[in-house]
Amino acid sequence: MKRIPLEKIKRIAFCTVLVLMVLGIWNMRHQLVDLLMKADWRYVAAAAVVAFIYLPLNASVWGLVLRSLGTDVSRVRAGSLWIRCEAMRYLPGGIWGYASRVVEACRLGVSKGISAVSLSVELVITALSWGIVAVAGTDLWNRIRTIRENPAGQFARMDGSGCSRGNDRPLPCLVEIRPAAPHFCS
Repeated sequence: MKRIPLEKIKRIAFCTVLVLMVLGIWNMRHQLVDLLMKADWRYVAAAAVVAFIYLPLNASVWGLVLRSLGTDVSRVRAGSLWIRCEAMRYLPGGIWGYASRVVEACRLGVSKGISAVSLSVELVITALSWGIVAVAGTDLWNRIRTIRENPAGQFARMDGSGCSRGNDRPLPCLVEIRPAAPHFCS
């Protein structure tokens, strides 16, 4: 039985991902055109700049993780491999980006065991990072909501007197500080 070379399988997988992405965009073309017509291009440009900066930085983190596990790998080479393998995550199943990275890591001189461990470390770092972003975002959203609900800026200070400018007009405070309820020790 004749074996199919790995390079041919990778090309077929890449083409499959590309075709699926094009089909997905084609099926949503009317919605996409409507959204692009309504879009504020300043925000689109800002998002493109952020993505342009974020992608290589995010990719290079894998190189840092590999280095922390004792391998001598360039962040640039590891990031380049990460970006190439990341396209595979759009294949059905969602694990192919990770699986292809484990397989391709041998090109960087990294064993499959170390690359598998690096994926676990990367997932933990990602979960912690998103947790921090969620907590910070929730706190920021609560502050914004509080300011919107109190447009006059009448926030209580620790003594309950509120903020003022001295002319009896309320001063908008950015942080609401409420007096604590009495605490009784038993």
